[in-house]
Amino acid sequence: MGDLVFLKNFSTLSEAEMAQDMLEQAGIHSVIQRGNLASAAQFSGAAGDADLFVLKNNLEQAQRILA
Repeated sequence: MGDLVFLKNFSTLSEAEMAQDMLEQAGIHSVIQRGNLASAAQFSGAAGDADLFVLKNNLEQAQRILA
């Protein structure tokens, strides 16, 4: 397995999940990490940001897919 690298930040978790689905359809595995706002939002009920990561060797292809 390779190193995970940052791909993109999304303002909501649902946007990140939609992007993750697009990548999965292209055979690219990705990982979502909820940001600081999202962590606080668990207690307030608000939506928060999320970062999407992919393997380093998939970065360029993932960027093209989400462009």
